[in-house]
Amino acid sequence: MSYRVLARKYADAFYGFSPDICSIAILDMLKQVSVFFSEHKEALFLLNLPQLKLQIKNDALRVISQEIGLSSEINQLFMLLIVHKRANLIPQVCMH
Repeated sequence: MSYRVLARKYADAFYGFSPDICSIAILDMLKQVSVFFSEHKEALFLLNLPQLKLQIKNDALRVISQEIGLSSEINQLFMLLIVHKRANLIPQVCMH
């Protein structure tokens, strides 16, 4: 399965789970996340490292989320991707 199709499935599942939180503001935040990770590829690389403990990844994601101003629901989606070892899909999920 291609990364694009997989990213779309995660985005669709998120929307199906929380359709009421998907607003213009949320879409703008997701765009910011996509830009952030395209400009800071090392952050995405670190979130993908299996050697880092999940708590460290969670802390790093929380700092990024606070910096961008993400909602807790989006943060949970990103943690789900990290737990599923799919952190590399975060930018693609944001664009769907």
